[in-house]
Amino acid sequence: MRGAGFTALIVTPYFRTSQTAVHFCEGAGDWNCPRQKIEPRWTEDEKAFARWTELIVALKTQDIDLIAGTDPDFVASEADRCGTVLRDAVLSHPEGSHILIVCHSPLTEVSIEGVTGKRLAARRRRRRCRCRGRFGPRFRLRNRARVG
Repeated sequence: MRGAGFTALIVTPYFRTSQTAVHFCEGAGDWNCPRQKIEPRWTEDEKAFARWTELIVALKTQDIDLIAGTDPDFVASEADRCGTVLRDAVLSHPEGSHILIVCHSPLTEVSIEGVTGKRLAARRRRRRCRCRGRFGPRFRLRNRARVG
């Protein structure tokens, strides 16, 4: 991402996405980040947001494949809705713009599916480090009182 020269930042209304966008921008070497545009349509449908939350809590995952297997009609309708939001957000900028969009999982995945018609591969969890080094589990246990 270094030297990307972002011309636009689009985020959801949640503060964490705004923070993440700034860090991405600064990590790319763009210290004067463009003003962020908040796109509320990703999260404005309260019933859909409640359904996402219900599915994620029940399945204990944000894996879009598992969610789609549980409620395929909901995921398909959300792909259409979120895909429209993503398409509109991108098309609202001139051609050649370098746009950074920060959203949430699984809304990111269904937005891309809504535009491309293809589902992103699910992220797989990494195995936990079994190291006993300086910052391994033993370090945290020994230094809990000193650290906090």
